[in-house]
Amino acid sequence: MSSDEEARAWLREHFLRTLTKFNGKDAVFTMHQNITVSGQYECSSADLKYFHVSDLKTPLGNCKQSLLRSSDVISIDFKSQSGLLLEPILLACAKDCVQQNQ
Repeated sequence: MSSDEEARAWLREHFLRTLTKFNGKDAVFTMHQNITVSGQYECSSADLKYFHVSDLKTPLGNCKQSLLRSSDVISIDFKSQSGLLLEPILLACAKDCVQQNQ
């Protein structure tokens, strides 16, 4: 495996590890045409084509369980109960990445 392939594999693994840290967290999804929806991020499909969201709140109503196509999502903001971004989770992931690299 070349160093480029190893780097890509490492980045993908740690991106997926980081994403799993957000399971069960409140999130705001910005969709095309500047539509925002919110709910609890549960997980993504292995190929990252879909996001499973529970308690989805949309301008048209609410849904207990939903799949959002990642191609429809422009951004995801993960929020804590205080309304701030989940910086501690990101810091823990960064620390985890550094420890595994040493």
